[in-house]
Amino acid sequence: MEKNNYENLKEELTKLWNRERADNFLEEIVDKIDEDQLECLSKMIIYIADKTPDLDEIKLTEIANSLDTFDGSLEFLEYFFKMTQPDLVDSMMENLKADPEEVIDLLESMEDQGIIEYLAEFGSFYVWFKG
Repeated sequence: MEKNNYENLKEELTKLWNRERADNFLEEIVDKIDEDQLECLSKMIIYIADKTPDLDEIKLTEIANSLDTFDGSLEFLEYFFKMTQPDLVDSMMENLKADPEEVIDLLESMEDQGIIEYLAEFGSFYVWFKG
């Protein structure tokens, strides 16, 4: 586990809850999620807190289990389409690789529809599967 992900998450949680509550949550959550989910949670906690009124430990644990990290938006879309439209994934990915604007439009559409929230950083693509 990367210490700065843990420390970043701890810092953000103490803005939402008191330190003891944040510490207790962190002690429990590190055993329930994998490193990629922890990294994603540390990066997206600000957005999650903003979009989730009355965020408590149970809800945040549920959300943490629906987080994932990818190397980029195309890797995410390929994963998503393999799960949802396996017969069409190859042709869809071929079209998306040829049209970067379509990738952006598709991601924004998925976000607008409440399917995902995402955060793109250099070399990483963080996804919260919402729907």
